[in-house]
Amino acid sequence: MYGGDRLEQERLLVLPEFLSGEARRWFRRYVRSWNRAQQHWTFKTAILGLYDRFVNPSTMQDARDAFL
Repeated sequence: MYGGDRLEQERLLVLPEFLSGEARRWFRRYVRSWNRAQQHWTFKTAILGLYDRFVNPSTMQDARDAFL
């Protein structure tokens, strides 16, 4: 990943600046909250968590259908 491990925390710090609404609330609650259940997050696991929570499984098919 760009910047390597040395920029991992910086990526996590700026990520919420690109989120809004429910996604930003989810991030603050599950990734940055002091009493979160999962203590260690990486940029990759945060992105995957957002994907799992907010991307509907049919989204890829909908995009494909719209493109064709």
